[in-house]
Amino acid sequence: MEIILSPTESNISGYKIGRSTQHINQLDIAELKKHILDGSFDICRLKINGNQPSLFAQLNTLGIPFEIFTMNYLNEIDIHEYFKYNPVIPEDFTAEPIQDTNVHPDFEQLLNGILNSKSWFEYESPLLDSLLPQASRKKLALSYYKSFCPAAQTNGRTWILRKDKEPIGLFMGNIAADHFYGVLYGIDEQYRNCGYSKYIYYLMFKECLKLKLNRFVNDVSLFNIASQKSAASSRMIPSNIYYNVTLYPFSQQSDHFIKISDSDTTALINIENIARVLCGEDWRVKNIKSNYFFSTEKYDSVLYREVIKKEDFRVLIIHLNYKNILQKICYIELQPY
Repeated sequence: MEIILSPTESNISGYKIGRSTQHINQLDIAELKKHILDGSFDICRLKINGNQPSLFAQLNTLGIPFEIFTMNYLNEIDIHEYFKYNPVIPEDFTAEPIQDTNVHPDFEQLLNGILNSKSWFEYESPLLDSLLPQASRKKLALSYYKSFCPAAQTNGRTWILRKDKEPIGLFMGNIAADHFYGVLYGIDEQYRNCGYSKYIYYLMFKECLKLKLNRFVNDVSLFNIASQKSAASSRMIPSNIYYNVTLYPFSQQSDHFIKISDSDTTALINIENIARVLCGEDWRVKNIKSNYFFSTEKYDSVLYREVIKKEDFRVLIIHLNYKNILQKICYIELQPY
């Protein structure tokens, strides 16, 4: 596996964000840790096979706090099998390919409508909400979905769904080695609940055949019932379940170094003391998040970084070290007394 920089997310958020290049079905923890530290990533996003609990046991040994946000079905279909059932759609529904999403007159209005309607899934957590506020995430989403066109990337494709030449929706994705990977589709709000989603799948499959691709793959959130029904009605078959996992290494090392002890020390007591020293006696530790018990760990120094500083909420990122070797990372949430 490989973790690569997500430049758009990093530029907009101000944090160095990495993403895995593929769905993860097996883990080499030493390799994963090397990718994270070599890339100096603040945040890493992974898709981990939910049918292999051992992967999460391995992830716990990484020593980096993480959060699980959603579960997705990975759906697949052999397109030729779909058309064996002779599906048809009304002739007034057509797909218009877009060469450049930045200059098309209808694209941005459609995309804004889909994102404003909350039909896309947003990550939610106190930490991530503070690091990436709603406005930033909306900006990220707009930039991300604009990138799926030939003008932005060779393998990106976007189409507008038209009914009687009126733009009513869009769909997009990437050409992969042996399949098309669908990323997003949506219908304008005024045309929803009319059964038009199945027409999008029909047209997507037709466009895939034009690209000489016989297989279609997409991720659909288990919590998005409407999208699950649309996929099922188009004979999409779930082949696996993946968790969207976000790691918080904040591995751009800080200059803030504190020597704790010349001897072995259990972590919990000192971490609480460190938090009070850094933020003052008026603050108390609300939550210390890591992946296994501190009492089993030993360290002699820490690097720390204050990543959120608000009137009623603070977060410290702590790197626990022993003999100058990083043992693990945790974040500490604090609130006033």
